Amino acid sequence: MRAYTVKQVMNKSRVKILDEYDTVLTAVTHMDKENISALPVKSKEGQYVGVISKTDIASLRFLKMIQGKNAEQLYVKDLMNRVTPFYVMETQPISDAIAIMHKHHFHRVFVSDSQHKICGIVSTTDVIKLLFIEQ
Repeated sequence: MRAYTVKQVMNKSRVKILDEYDTVLTAVTHMDKENISALPVKSKEGQYVGVISKTDIASLRFLKMIQGKNAEQLYVKDLMNRVTPFYVMETQPISDAIAIMHKHHFHRVFVSDSQHKICGIVSTTDVIKLLFIEQ
């Protein structure tokens, strides 16, 4: 297999950084619009505090129905995984992103450019697509 960089494999959709007090509806709307499965979350102080994914939202759909709340009444902080999002630089080899996902059992890592701004996302789906291209 030829050596690929993260930039060559990543999904270049616009990754919005959510505030923990954004509504779940805001998160879902952006994920659907950009066709991505997760977004990083920052606190009011500007620190990364978690990640919210479509899986988080879907798994709690039943719970929200029980509580009588809808996506406009739930905040991202109520559903997100409280883990510091992992990042790789777009110039790194794709093997670095794969190693992080494997080691930490993540389905995705966010990608940072030379100015340390999020510019994309690499998911397990992107890696699988790469494997099929190489065949």
